[in-house]
Amino acid sequence: MIRRSLLVWLFFMSLIVHAQSMKDMESALRNAYVGKVIRLRQFAQADHQRYDQEGKPLDDLVVGYWGFFSHVKVDQIKLRENHMQIEGRRVYVDLDSAANATPYVLTTNVVSIDITLLSSPKQADLMALLGKVLIHNDEDLLSYLPEDEKHSYQSTKVPPFIECIDSDNFVFIPVISEKTNGSKRVKGANPVYPQAAREQRLQGTVKFAAIIGKEGNIQSLLLIQSAGKILDEAAHDAVHTWIYEPILINGRIMTVRTVITVHFNMR
Repeated sequence: MIRRSLLVWLFFMSLIVHAQSMKDMESALRNAYVGKVIRLRQFAQADHQRYDQEGKPLDDLVVGYWGFFSHVKVDQIKLRENHMQIEGRRVYVDLDSAANATPYVLTTNVVSIDITLLSSPKQADLMALLGKVLIHNDEDLLSYLPEDEKHSYQSTKVPPFIECIDSDNFVFIPVISEKTNGSKRVKGANPVYPQAAREQRLQGTVKFAAIIGKEGNIQSLLLIQSAGKILDEAAHDAVHTWIYEPILINGRIMTVRTVITVHFNMR
């Protein structure tokens, strides 16, 4: 009877010690990451992302532009028996002000990252797993970029990482997806395929990082994917004239950031 009682006591003590260990690790992770900006290896557009025990995505993630989908400011970390959850808000690189000391824009776009854990993980296991989901401070973001985005990254001279940023320095501008923004273009010229480009049989895709104001006008256009000077200029000449219906977010007309894509294809 005494032996059985002792075994039961030891079992519950082990649970208490394990729970305390998880609590201590959660506290250490919060101290390390909450309030700081992290960089994701996957520039995923999804607001809810899931990763397995090897740090690999559990879902088919649609990858977006690095300046919009690479950074997250961590608001909370929760550590549970079989998973870790990171909650934060998107931080976008403001390419128009990249020369400033703080070219980062904190938005209201919430991101949730769930990572599956091994059974009874140790602190070293957690840090190793995070290293597979996040880009380390000493790693160069450039090596993770598609070839057509490396030029915009290099030309902006954006600081590679900011350990901690005071939210008072951020401007809150929501971001909309170019495919799901629900906005409608109501005015503006269609892109004209330049004759010189046709004669040279030039084709390709041009992308701009854009700010659409509350009046629906294009406030800013920054080339982030080039198809060559002739096509880039033709796309810019058209897009800067575009007017959208005012964009409602939670019942309010908002200034938003998005990506505008123009395709030039020979037919």
